[in-house]
Amino acid sequence: MGLPLRERKRILDELPEGTGKKSPVRLSDDLTADGNEVFKKACALGAEGIVSKLASAKYTWGRMREDKPAKEAVQEAANAGKVAKPDISQAKSSAAPHSVDRKRGTTAMKNRAITHPDKVLDAESGMTKRELAEYYEAVAEHLLPHIADRPLSVVRCPDGTSKPCFFQKHVGFGLPDGVKSVSVRSRKTQKREDYLTVDSIEGLAGLAQMDVIEIHPWGSRNGSLEHPDRIVFDLDLDAAIDWKTLAETAKEFKRRLAKMDLESFVKSTGGKGLHVVVPIRPDHEWPVIKEFAHNLALNLEQENPELYVTKMTKATRKNRIYLDYLRNDREATSVAPYSPRARSGTPVAMPLRWSELSAAKAPAFHVMDFKKWRQRLRHDPWAEMLKVKQKLPAAATE
Repeated sequence: MGLPLRERKRILDELPEGTGKKSPVRLSDDLTADGNEVFKKACALGAEGIVSKLASAKYTWGRMREDKPAKEAVQEAANAGKVAKPDISQAKSSAAPHSVDRKRGTTAMKNRAITHPDKVLDAESGMTKRELAEYYEAVAEHLLPHIADRPLSVVRCPDGTSKPCFFQKHVGFGLPDGVKSVSVRSRKTQKREDYLTVDSIEGLAGLAQMDVIEIHPWGSRNGSLEHPDRIVFDLDLDAAIDWKTLAETAKEFKRRLAKMDLESFVKSTGGKGLHVVVPIRPDHEWPVIKEFAHNLALNLEQENPELYVTKMTKATRKNRIYLDYLRNDREATSVAPYSPRARSGTPVAMPLRWSELSAAKAPAFHVMDFKKWRQRLRHDPWAEMLKVKQKLPAAATE
């Protein structure tokens, strides 16, 4: 058996019995590619890992020097100056199982499997992966209408909120059941790319399996990607701005939109800011919606330049509220209502009643405080949004 690995695999594949489904012999697929790029792809997909082998390596009993976990192989190559050293902190996410095995640390929620359920994803609150999945299931009826059938960008935290997290929007290999794909034409390359999308509780469980702590949907649906049905004004305040001033700004947006016969809704972002959201009929393409949002924000800035700014540069935002209209652009996203945030304590982006903006301090909600605020779901402030069918005034789109 002094033949190289590639030759041994060829011989096995040519056996009369073959290596098909009924054969006792199974050949694992292999990929000949740059090790660093393969490793980065595995990180992005949340794979448990990969094994690298030399195609020319001959068979030897036991583990050979040439057989290395990818983490070790790439590290050696980096030390030798052959490839750039990758960030290996993202390669610890668990792959989705096809069956439930409690002995291997798997739990099931109504036939939806979550591996490593006791892994702590937030040290401050103690939230585990199981509790994240249970939270998604508890709010699914209220969360799904705002994210289903839309391209998604998600924030994954395989090592918890205190460690580096990363955005993912593209589909890769080995996605959990329920996590689907939608083909999107890239604005930059004009090529088709597969984006993440979900439309079920099973899909939310799949996101939990991927250690997804934040969910950011597009403002348009999969079947009408070029025609948004949401307008989002992101009000992001400097540390010098107090809650009352921010709340009054949101109310001012509401008043101005109402003058155009547009009903609007508000939510906390789970951070410092607020989102004012306007549901609309998908009658216009992205440039029209972006211009409308820009003009409204610009009007406020021109009337009170000491308080408002529409440019995103940090220097201009000092002591002001940044009126971010850029959420209304193709491929832009905004955090979903009821989505946790990948921050210490796992706060939640929460739909608010307009009357709650009169509170003395900003309302705050967290995943692990769900029992305290779950009654809000009975009177969801955003339930009416799903019924609103309104059009932009003709004058606003000329």
